[in-house]
Amino acid sequence: MKAFDNNASAARFLLGGIGTGNISMDQNAALRDFELWNKPNKGGRGPYTFFAVRTEGPGGDVRAKALESQLAPPFDFSHGANVTDVGGLPRFRRSEMTGSYPFVSYRLTDDGMPVEAAIEAFTPMIPLNTDDSSLPVAVLRYSIKNISGGPLAVSVAGSMANLCHIKERDIWSRAQFDGKGVNTYVDKAKFRGISFTPSGKTERSHDYLEMALLTTEGAGVSHIEYWNEGAWWDGLQDFWNDFVGDGALTGGRELRGKGRRLHASPLSVASLCVKKEVAVGDTACFEFVISWYHPNRRWSWDQNAPICDCEDACECDEGCECDDGCGCETECGCDDGCGCEPECDCDEECGCDDGFSNEDGCDCEDTCECEDDCNCDDNCGCGGDNEPAKPAIIRNYYAKFGPPLKTAEYLIDNLPRLEGLSRSFADALMGGSMPEYVLDAVSANITVIRSNTCFRVEDGTFFGWEGCFDSGGGCCDGNCTHVWNYAQTMAYLFPELERSMRRTEFLYETEDDGRMFFRAHRYLNDPEHTLPPATDGQLGTIVRLYRDWQLCGDDAFIKEMWPKAKLALEYAFTHWDVDGDGVMEGEQHNTYDIEFYGMSSMLNSIFYAALRAGEEISAYLGDAASAARYAEIRKRGANKLDEMTFNGEYYVQLIGDVDEYKYQYGAGCLADQLMGQYQAHACGLGYVLDEANVKSAVRSVFKYNFVEDFSDITNLQRMYALNQNRGLLLCSWPGGGRPEIPFVYSDEVWTGIEYQVAAHLIYEGYVDEGLKVVEAARARHDGVERSPWNEVECGHHYARSLSSYAVLLALSGFRCDAVNKVLYFKPAINADNFSCFFCCADGWGIYRRETPADGIGGGAPVESIETLYGDLSGYSLNHANS
Repeated sequence: MKAFDNNASAARFLLGGIGTGNISMDQNAALRDFELWNKPNKGGRGPYTFFAVRTEGPGGDVRAKALESQLAPPFDFSHGANVTDVGGLPRFRRSEMTGSYPFVSYRLTDDGMPVEAAIEAFTPMIPLNTDDSSLPVAVLRYSIKNISGGPLAVSVAGSMANLCHIKERDIWSRAQFDGKGVNTYVDKAKFRGISFTPSGKTERSHDYLEMALLTTEGAGVSHIEYWNEGAWWDGLQDFWNDFVGDGALTGGRELRGKGRRLHASPLSVASLCVKKEVAVGDTACFEFVISWYHPNRRWSWDQNAPICDCEDACECDEGCECDDGCGCETECGCDDGCGCEPECDCDEECGCDDGFSNEDGCDCEDTCECEDDCNCDDNCGCGGDNEPAKPAIIRNYYAKFGPPLKTAEYLIDNLPRLEGLSRSFADALMGGSMPEYVLDAVSANITVIRSNTCFRVEDGTFFGWEGCFDSGGGCCDGNCTHVWNYAQTMAYLFPELERSMRRTEFLYETEDDGRMFFRAHRYLNDPEHTLPPATDGQLGTIVRLYRDWQLCGDDAFIKEMWPKAKLALEYAFTHWDVDGDGVMEGEQHNTYDIEFYGMSSMLNSIFYAALRAGEEISAYLGDAASAARYAEIRKRGANKLDEMTFNGEYYVQLIGDVDEYKYQYGAGCLADQLMGQYQAHACGLGYVLDEANVKSAVRSVFKYNFVEDFSDITNLQRMYALNQNRGLLLCSWPGGGRPEIPFVYSDEVWTGIEYQVAAHLIYEGYVDEGLKVVEAARARHDGVERSPWNEVECGHHYARSLSSYAVLLALSGFRCDAVNKVLYFKPAINADNFSCFFCCADGWGIYRRETPADGIGGGAPVESIETLYGDLSGYSLNHANS
């Protein structure tokens, strides 16, 4: 397992459940990147949020330090490090960080301290159990070992600011607040600590937040509900004096002395402390839990859209009833916080109530017709014909678990089970016989599912951005079909969430003529996406539907999805394969955010994989005619594509003048040229193009596109590999013919495509080449240049990186046929002594293939599965496949 020291300043490990937002721990073991408000917040720190340790020996020798390692440069901030980040506290000199998702561990050492500190943090994650993997909690354990010559009194204290009213930082980098938070000490049967709540808000407020800092320790607990903030840095100074003084916290202390109160603090900071006696050589564990509760979100992809909030914006008289959209009724007056312009008065005849006049640009006539660029909704818009059919806010799915204390109680009551299964998963995954960097790639990218890239609304429907900006919101909305096309991780670990995406794509976003909107907006009532259908994304959903059905074996699911899915498949016959020759030509929008023209093996291979999936589904559902038709078109088209676009080494784009349209690739060697074949292999559909040509082409992608050193590579686009990095280019032109303006992103390196190509190389027998691509991708994420738990493309925690799971599938040869209850394995490495984690909708565990010692059983390999979760008793192993 790779270790990171305190110089690995890019390392960030996410804590938090599916759709809950996150808190991260950095390479120093500091809590940072508080992303709890339905959107990213990279770099967002919680003021005065840290843990510290104090020790006292028999002779009264007291030592105290933050439970973090020393900060790494640079330190060239305009006013030095912000005091609320407590950068000036003494810290441990050395640290080592390791992570095996969902667990992160640290070891802190310092020659000047009589203790060593080990830290472990995690949020439960159990494949197939989405609820227990969606808890808004983080468990933190600080294990302090006495390495001195005598007994020690050891205290560990956690401090945290109330974030329930936090807003932006000011020019001094000080956090701003719109109210004073309420801190309350709670003492329950199984935990005690600080509850952080807002003042003057109820759960109807869209930005409502609660948090809690708790400990499961029963003795030696002390606390401070409110620091003596006063002014300047009084609060931190007073806390440190109190903590270092006797290792226990004293609530209600008063600050002495007179003086002006410049820079009065708006903070509400609390601390929780546990004190224990630790004998020589012994280790004491101090367990803490952080939980949070942000129940509401705007009913929109855009979480920054204006919203009229009855709790915060509308000054309603007592007894006034607010409508469901959080807009006040006519008799309630709106203040300026509603975004209402007082000069925009509507006539009485208009359905617009006086309390919610339109914003600038909204001209409410008698018919209440709003301008196209005016956001006239119930947030401050027109009534009458323009009355929206949705409220302004919707609940987050995880809100059903309740406020932080309730969630924490559930966590603590079930902690042995939750932790045990989470650890079983991590151990099973990382304990396999595959190379460590492969398992690391699979494990590290699970964070995408639990980052702000993904969320669930109250009925459980799952949504995913492509990735996340640094702050403010997700990047590229709508469950983008052509990006999520590459992903495999969620389909195997949380298949119900993947099936939710299929329902959205087919039941909400597919028209009666088969056109599918590749960005899902309808469910959230956002304006419809206007770009043409994405050829690769739309056809890829057919293949993914087949995969998801095979994984769950649910007849009701495939019967519900297939009518619309069939329309989506046959859309290709009237819009992309217009001449009926089985080869798509013309305008084909795709994942590079442009259109390819002419013949492309990338898009046509997906077409053939979709036809192959349609053939299997149709035959299963008794539609022999459609099955035969799809098979005939696929074979005819594949033969023509092989004949016309394979140049003897790889597939090229067949287009007359490559510069007639911008953004083509022509004679280039495209990394994605066999995207459909990759998808077909991953779900057991076999070859959709000529096997020999496929093997040659994917080998050529490695030969021509893999770069050992980027120092001399010209890239005028975005940079994800540079200097001495290694990686796989999206396209190369080994024989010349590069277009004057090649397709967008052609010179970039995307991990999501690297993993796709690596998996395909392995499927075709080029194991060493595939592993080299994976190793290079993970080497770039070394904690110094890039985070090991955040593979960036168009945004942080980019969804395409979930293709990393395909490498596990390829190396193990795993495939699940839940319809017939068969598990397939075909190890590509270490076949005589192989083990790996596997998961399908009915359970997960470990597959083993072991060759007995000479003379025992004839030396034939013995296969077995160990079920760690679920029920796989009805499944058989396909021995012929291995």
